[in-house]
Amino acid sequence: MRPSDKYVEEKPYNIVVLGAGGVGKTSIISRLMSNQFTTTYTPTVDDCHIVTLPIDGVKREVKIIDTSGTYCFPAMRDLYVSKADLILLVYSLDDIDTFASVECSYNNEMEKEGNGRVPIIIIGNKMDLTTERQQVCHSIVDCMVSLDWEAMYLETSAKDNLNVSDILDKVATTKSKSKLVTKRPKNVLHSLQKAMAKFLK
Repeated sequence: MRPSDKYVEEKPYNIVVLGAGGVGKTSIISRLMSNQFTTTYTPTVDDCHIVTLPIDGVKREVKIIDTSGTYCFPAMRDLYVSKADLILLVYSLDDIDTFASVECSYNNEMEKEGNGRVPIIIIGNKMDLTTERQQVCHSIVDCMVSLDWEAMYLETSAKDNLNVSDILDKVATTKSKSKLVTKRPKNVLHSLQKAMAKFLK
């Protein structure tokens, strides 16, 4: 065993990344793994990456599952989620429909038997876009996710490498707090309206 190996825990930490096609799941993973970004979009057919990352001050072998945005293989996705230590739900700030897809994934995955205890982080990607092009309001979604869904929320730009490394800090927080996510979100429109009411108080 090499000296550095003793700092790596043996059991891989499994992260599953879900979200609609084109939201930047693969780009975020690429930034985390090698700090690289490409403008070429190639639809993903479920891919697996193993990398050593610092989590909570400890070098940890992390297995990252990059899932297809088209959900062509639901049985495989269910298998990934059943073994997940953490789920990242990614949407694009310039497409409100991809946020609705996040809600759908939350409903489908978190409510399955045995999966309700898996912590999740909601990620709004493409914050490099101008405010005029963004369709999802940060304040409203942050309020809704944290208060109504009881999950963690983060906005990133894989293109400009903004806040991507903060995902690892969020991972450390989910581990240290052992946060349980068991609530089922309401209809996305209802949730947004509820969050807006809280925000305007």
